[in-house]
Amino acid sequence: MTFTIYSITVKPSTTIQNEDDFIYANKKLLQKLGIKNKTFLNLCFGRKSVNVKAIESDCPPNELFLPEGLMKKIMLPKGTFCIHYSPKNFTIILGPVIALLTEISENDDGYPDFRSVHAFCEEIHHGLSEIGGLFYVFTLRDFSKESITGYCYEDDCWTKRILPLPDVIYNRIHSRRLEYGELFQQLYRYVQEQNISFFNYRFLSKWEVHSMLLLEEHMHPYLPQTSLYSRENLEEMLEEHHSVFLKPVHGSQGRNIIRLSKYNNEFCLRTSAETSENSTSLPSLTHLFKILEKQTKRRLYLIQQEIPLITYDGRKLDFRILCHKNKQESWIVTSSVARISALQQFVSNIARGGEMIKPLKALANCFDRAVALQIFALMKEIAVECAAIIEQQSDGATGELGIDMGVDPSGHIWIIEVNSKPSKKFEEPGKKIRPSAKAIVAYSTALAFKYLQIKEEKS
Repeated sequence: MTFTIYSITVKPSTTIQNEDDFIYANKKLLQKLGIKNKTFLNLCFGRKSVNVKAIESDCPPNELFLPEGLMKKIMLPKGTFCIHYSPKNFTIILGPVIALLTEISENDDGYPDFRSVHAFCEEIHHGLSEIGGLFYVFTLRDFSKESITGYCYEDDCWTKRILPLPDVIYNRIHSRRLEYGELFQQLYRYVQEQNISFFNYRFLSKWEVHSMLLLEEHMHPYLPQTSLYSRENLEEMLEEHHSVFLKPVHGSQGRNIIRLSKYNNEFCLRTSAETSENSTSLPSLTHLFKILEKQTKRRLYLIQQEIPLITYDGRKLDFRILCHKNKQESWIVTSSVARISALQQFVSNIARGGEMIKPLKALANCFDRAVALQIFALMKEIAVECAAIIEQQSDGATGELGIDMGVDPSGHIWIIEVNSKPSKKFEEPGKKIRPSAKAIVAYSTALAFKYLQIKEEKS
């Protein structure tokens, strides 16, 4: 069946009869939607709904007028929205209503601060405004079963207001602890009961991701040998590879990574917080495990073989491929960058002082252009396949993943790790609305109206 969505502007009625249960539209708009004059309807916005009567008026054909009392009742602001009419259910849907869940603090001026996703939220707002809809940002403590106290972008600033439950929630909580907490679990249970789409349900650990990819045999050639940390596993890995990384299973941004190398019977240890000049030499495994004991008691680690990857001007080099679900719910590559480590660092994360350049420029520094193009194309194919596998194996819906890759001197591609909440600081600067923000808008809109379409088809 055809599921048609139009874009219209909603305005408060001021010069026409102000009955709270009437909505006013041009004859052409009513005909386009398939609504007869004076039809009784159910009007939905987010998870709010009211019974109304559609009244033909001399409004402009792309505008819908509602009494102010009615707009307040369903928490509908004036603006541009997508509109769909279901003749089976006599229901008009306005939307989509998309919400981003994160932590919010206040800056010195009393304005909200959404931390690392602040600028990204503004881009999502502008991206959604181009097609129509409402976007807002909220925290766990501001959620209730009737409404949400969140922030909308109005008049060039974020304004706090009472808002309806959304059609879609995009999870950008920064804290694993909060995701494990009771407030988050209560919210998640409730949105499932209400059939509210919720994507990027939680952080994925490095070990989870590796285990998921390991289930697919065709992905094995791209995976460095990896195991959970134990004394026995570390001894075996150092014997086989001579140089390995110890990474926190729940780590991010290149923090607390340890590089271990074995030279004859001595061991060299460096952390990601140190330069090569500050490495520690240890004469035996006994000394090594004594140093590691404190670190590995505090958090779970995995061991990963070090791959001799290509470099750029003698600095470590890897690639971040950002993948999103599109409006057809297929995985696509939306952005990609090469990341170069800071001097004397072995991690290339931007948070650790790394730099960004275009991937082809980085690859062409080591291979001729034709080979560089082939490697880059294959890298994107592997990233999309990687995203599809992880989504299939993960809890809940996944709409965004950041895949980190490296390339060795032979041109072979390696999957270093996958981020379920990728940083918003690595994409190319200078674009008003980044491709990733546009992708979030497209996928969220598809999710919002997918539920409505399924509901309509079942009725």
